[in-house]
Amino acid sequence: MEPAEKQGTKMNLFGARLGRIGPEDKNLNQLIFDIAEHQRARDIEEIYKRLRHLDLFAPILGANFELEDGRKTLIEKGMDLRTPTTQIQGMAFAVFLVNKTDPRLGDNFIGMNAAEVFDMVEKTNHLAGFAFYNDRESFFGIARQDFPMLRNRYLS
Repeated sequence: MEPAEKQGTKMNLFGARLGRIGPEDKNLNQLIFDIAEHQRARDIEEIYKRLRHLDLFAPILGANFELEDGRKTLIEKGMDLRTPTTQIQGMAFAVFLVNKTDPRLGDNFIGMNAAEVFDMVEKTNHLAGFAFYNDRESFFGIARQDFPMLRNRYLS
């Protein structure tokens, strides 16, 4: 049997690993939930760090052009692609989901990375930002006014 101080050390290390989960250890669904519930700065910083590798998905409500499954399409002037929006503090935000298998997407949906979502929102006059939802109803919103700072710090 090991001396008591070694046993204590092992238990403390084991307890620390289980009891102190940092934001970098959380899956995206849990991280979004924690931000919605607690607004901790370290969680928000972690989600910003993940923007570079974040894929987002939105159901298609309608389009005035033909969409091909799996093909990247650049939306140009005169093309209209309608996706859901939500009101946050009286402003319209585009709605995205973080899970490609989310049943709320339905059969027709688009997928893009965070930088492409920034571009999409900036091309509109009516969107103040975008919100992305976890697998339940928790969400995190990013306002258009924060895009330059976020692009510079996390996406470049």
